[in-house]
Parts: sequence; C-alpha cells; structure tokens
Amino acid sequence: MKTIFKLYSIILFINFGLSQKTTVAVFEFENNGLDKSAVRIITERMQSEFVKAGGYKVVERSKIDNILKEQKFQNSGCVDECLIEIGKMVGAKEALIGSVGKLGNLFTITARLVDVSTGENIRSSDYDTEGEISNLLKHGLPKIVVDLTGKNLAEKEIFVTKSGKKYHLEHCKWLKSKIPITQKSAKRKGFKPCKVCSPPDYY
Repeated sequence: MKTIFKLYSIILFINFGLSQKTTVAVFEFENNGLDKSAVRIITERMQSEFVKAGGYKVVERSKIDNILKEQKFQNSGCVDECLIEIGKMVGAKEALIGSVGKLGNLFTITARLVDVSTGENIRSSDYDTEGEISNLLKHGLPKIVVDLTGKNLAEKEIFVTKSGKKYHLEHCKWLKSKIPITQKSAKRKGFKPCKVCSPPDYY
C-alpha cells in the first residue's frame, strides 16, 4: 500500500511539474527606423505567439509599463541589464529582448530569450524579409517563436472540414465541422490557409 501511495505521489509531482508554465516578460522591441505603432504591433503579436506556443505565461504589458514608470525609465532607454532586472521585478523567469528595423528594402527582426536569474542567453533567432513588413508578422514571428521555444509548431493542431480545402484556427467562423490535423499534414495534403482566421505559417 505504501509503495502504491509513493508511486501515486511521484506521478502527481511529475504531472504538476509538466503543467507549470514558464513566465516570460516580452519587452518592446528596440526600434531601428520603423513607425512606433508598427513596433508596438510586432511586440504585441510576439506576446500572442508565445501564448499560442503553449507552456508560457506572458507578463501583462501593463505590469511592465508600471514598473518602467515607477523606475522613471523609458523602454527605449533601458539597456539589457535594466530589462533583465525589471523582468525579475515582475516575476518572470525569462525575458524576451530584441530589435526590429529596416535597412533599404530589407526588414529585419532579432530576438533573444534570456534567463533573468543568470543573465545568460537561452536561445536567439533572427529573420529578414524584403518588400513588405507584413511578412514579419506572417512568417518572421512564428519562425522566431519556434527557434526560441524549441517547439515544433508545425505539429500544432489546426482544423479542416469534411468538404473544404482550407485549414483553420479553432475559433474560425467558417469552421462548421472540426477535423483536427497538424499544419504539416494539412499542407502535404494540399490544404491552404483560411484567409479569414489567417493561421500563422509554422511549416
């Protein structure tokens, strides 16, 4: 009986550990030549992409802004050491720090995931694209999240219908019947992304 109880306790402990989410503070990207509104949108989308990846709890932007205000800092005037310290203050285990900019016709984004307790880089990633800044949102951020989290989001579940030729996010209004499938498999079978819910391109 004691052996069974110990085994049950170990299983509960393992499941509890696996269910814990890593708290991450996503700081506004350093702006190198873009409109402030564009940088804000990219930062907010990055927060959303981390949530969708699973396993992460993203610190609310208002908490970070309040700390910056209390410490009389501007995000743009806060160097890496300062951002890491603020990450600690908001209870984050990791901080996402990066920059986004434009050079000629090339849009570029760079991001690093940092352990706030040690200041060491966990992972880093970058993405360049020519022409449209929207490519950073559609393709760049999903790619960066894959690199930073180490997760194969191409295996993340999306949905198709019995008769349609598109793949969708779960909340899509055109999703009348739900057939779960990975994006990787959906693309291989010839399905195209829905233009209404616009699933991120992970594969």
